[in-house]
Amino acid sequence: MKRIKRIMVKVGIDDLNIYGSTLSLDFSEVKLARGFSDKEFNKIRFTRRSVVPIYEDSVTLAINAAKPIIDKVGADQFALLIVATETGVDYGKPLSSYIHRYLDLGANCRNFEIKHACYAGTAGLQTAASFVRAGNIPPGKKVLLVMTDIGRQHFHESGELSVGAGAIALSISQDPKVFELESYNGCAAHEVFDTARPTQSSEWIDPVLSLCSYLDLLEIAWDEYQCAAGPVSYEEHFAHAIYHTPLISLVEQAHQSLVESNREEVTKDEIAASFERMVKPGLRYNRELANIYSGSLYVALAGLLESTPDLHPGDRIGCFSYGSGACAEFFSGLVCKEARDILTSHRIGERLAARRSVSVEEYEAAVRGVEEGFVQANFKPNWDIPTGHYEQAYRGKELLVLDQVSNHYRTYKWS
Repeated sequence: MKRIKRIMVKVGIDDLNIYGSTLSLDFSEVKLARGFSDKEFNKIRFTRRSVVPIYEDSVTLAINAAKPIIDKVGADQFALLIVATETGVDYGKPLSSYIHRYLDLGANCRNFEIKHACYAGTAGLQTAASFVRAGNIPPGKKVLLVMTDIGRQHFHESGELSVGAGAIALSISQDPKVFELESYNGCAAHEVFDTARPTQSSEWIDPVLSLCSYLDLLEIAWDEYQCAAGPVSYEEHFAHAIYHTPLISLVEQAHQSLVESNREEVTKDEIAASFERMVKPGLRYNRELANIYSGSLYVALAGLLESTPDLHPGDRIGCFSYGSGACAEFFSGLVCKEARDILTSHRIGERLAARRSVSVEEYEAAVRGVEEGFVQANFKPNWDIPTGHYEQAYRGKELLVLDQVSNHYRTYKWS
């Protein structure tokens, strides 16, 4: 294979934070309520999901994820804001305009929104890296990238066991302290109708087609990565690997395919051991959030960096991103010295554990309420649902919440 030469300019993630809202639902409760089989439940293997109360939406999730990063260094340090989402509130006005306002970013800070299903986060990351490498932002300035999504209702469908909600915010600069991007990547794309959101309140998926597309594009993207990086042994080249995680059994299949691509004779036990070592440590927060779409891959990165005791500075991580429609990318990066300390400072695990558990009935009411806020021209949230939760989890906590929607215009306030 002919190796592609790339210009090396240091760029990467210098901060990272996850916000999973303040409510959660145990998927075992959903299994019991819907009568899902053990086979359906074990295929997906998420433990819990975040549930968004009716006074939050994709804007508040994004801002509540990004604000701790902004507060560390100041809003004036950011020259570009990119928002990746498939949970927009308007076909023209981007989420980024609301986020720009409520984070008090400067008038000279560009902002825009990217939509490409679950691939949008990686599209945003590569765009941010390109801006930094090309010098299209002032020296020393940073890019703020936020991925924010809320799964639509899939009541009584097997997909109900996989959808989640949440946001993840990344700061991108020439001084990465968390994850330094390498310039090698491999992309793959084709047109396929595997998922869709044809309206503000609906979401459709062809599970078999989507899983096949994911695995097909993984193979193509991995081959292309090797054209850039040179022929490499997957298990020797990477200390660990992370994948877009719509369900855990699919990640197992993806990892198996890459292991088998480099090892002609490999046993099932050897594949399982490889998965246990390379991939499983990164699934910590995915299991707690379920599929948060554009941010799913970076939730795995956060879990891996914070939770893996044998991770060392300079260790190489393989990353596979996929978005329905479809586009995929395999890329890599190096662990930075301060990664674990920075992740730990955000207390992600502690905040996820503090979410209030809700019943299936409360979860259904929350999902319907949030969707009403998306589709109604005029909407005022009920602050008493769930009972007492706003006072306990929001009052005085300086979290952004939806105040009201008036003639489709959304206004927010700090709690």
